[in-house]
Amino acid sequence: MAFKQSMRLFGLFSALFVLTFSWAMAGEDTPRAKSAASVNGVNITEEDINRQMFALEQHWLSTQGSAIRPDMIPVLRKKILDELIDQELLYQESRKQGLEVEEKTVSDEIEELKKRFPNEEAFNDEMRQMNFSEETLKVQMKKNLSVKQLVEKEILAKVRVSDEDAKSFYDSHPEHFQQKEKVRASHILIKSEADTDPVSKDERRTKLEAVKKRIENGEDFAALAREFSQCPSAEKGGDLGFFERGNMVKPFEDAAFSMKPGEVSDIVVTPFGFHLIKVTDRTEAGTVSFDESKDRISQHLRQMKFTEEKNAYVGDLKKKSKVETY
Repeated sequence: MAFKQSMRLFGLFSALFVLTFSWAMAGEDTPRAKSAASVNGVNITEEDINRQMFALEQHWLSTQGSAIRPDMIPVLRKKILDELIDQELLYQESRKQGLEVEEKTVSDEIEELKKRFPNEEAFNDEMRQMNFSEETLKVQMKKNLSVKQLVEKEILAKVRVSDEDAKSFYDSHPEHFQQKEKVRASHILIKSEADTDPVSKDERRTKLEAVKKRIENGEDFAALAREFSQCPSAEKGGDLGFFERGNMVKPFEDAAFSMKPGEVSDIVVTPFGFHLIKVTDRTEAGTVSFDESKDRISQHLRQMKFTEEKNAYVGDLKKKSKVETY
């Protein structure tokens, strides 16, 4: 759905905005750091942008499973600079308004940040890669929390979305709520590529046939997937989630869409090897109801409203400030 695509795009820039608040270092120049911009005399450097870009690349890799496309990098670097400028403007305004943050609040936030990492070593490694000391992090976290207070006071307080707003969006954009037929399936894969020799292929098919008999005798499909499947989905019991037509190779797709929930296929052959497929759920094509969509629409509208209010507020700050980009 186009609505989902817009939400994903907004999610990327929302993540970028969060990362900006988490890792920005504007105003703390290092020797020979090249200035990218200046906000009322406070420098934002290329190093600041590089640090942000690194954080965004790590976020993208962990959430999307792939690297950022090279053609996206110039656009993202420009977006990062814009957000760093906004961050500095907001921080300076928070100082003008005398917003203060207690040391305990800073310490608590840093502890919460550490919990996002598997262990202390991983946290320290990330700090080294970002060229941060813990003391620098404390200073920056205090700045971030000052900005957060300002944002809550001056921007979020104006963000209101009613049920009527959500219903109006739903009624005005029916094309966003058309749902294609989908199935949810799990599978057990025994790999067998095109260059696998015939004897080995027969052995692999025989192995999967034995697994199928165990399923027919009442053994749990998910448990057998964890034991035998050679797909990364094995750790989730073979679950592939929901997918539409066109998302899978044709033999796999044809089998999955021909089955009812609870059914297990015969052996299906694809270029990846031999599969047993179990359909666990399906949704028919149709229109997603307003009640099902309301929360997601409200979230979308709040995000859009927040962006509008933030841009307007920062725009006013810029008019009263000296902002230069180099």
